[in-house]
Amino acid sequence: MIGSAMRAELAFAVVAASALVAIEPVSAQSVMQQCGQQYQAAKAGGTLNGVTWNQFRTDCAAKLKAQPASVSTEAAAAPAAAPTSNPLKPTPALPEPTSAAAAPVPTSPVAPAGAGKTPSAGRTAFVARERQCGTEWKANKVSLKAQTPGLTWPKYLSQCNTRLKAAGQ
Repeated sequence: MIGSAMRAELAFAVVAASALVAIEPVSAQSVMQQCGQQYQAAKAGGTLNGVTWNQFRTDCAAKLKAQPASVSTEAAAAPAAAPTSNPLKPTPALPEPTSAAAAPVPTSPVAPAGAGKTPSAGRTAFVARERQCGTEWKANKVSLKAQTPGLTWPKYLSQCNTRLKAAGQ
């Protein structure tokens, strides 16, 4: 259990850490990420005073969840910080939309069923070949593995796709 003096020090550490760390809105960054950044800042600043990660995370998460979802106008006006997932991979800059209606919608290579986007002809042909290869794999799996030790589904799919593509399917 944390005593009142330690709670005060912990509160100070959280305030100090949040001053050191640029916090994005809760919707843009998870509570766990925010608490992790605050913990690392408090740890680097030497203001943890023996508080463990679990204690810090519990108190931090409660405070962040208690905050209103709206962001102050100063924080909303500030540009969002680039994600820090991998500093070696630069994040491509997205063009700024001119209006909410013209904002680009991120899409996956293959839209889920009912999403309104139809796959390309090449993607449709690949899916058909993949299904045919899957049927062959399931029917002949034991004999294929006996003929070619170490054969796995991805290797077989690659070989089968190449064969069917060469045959014009």
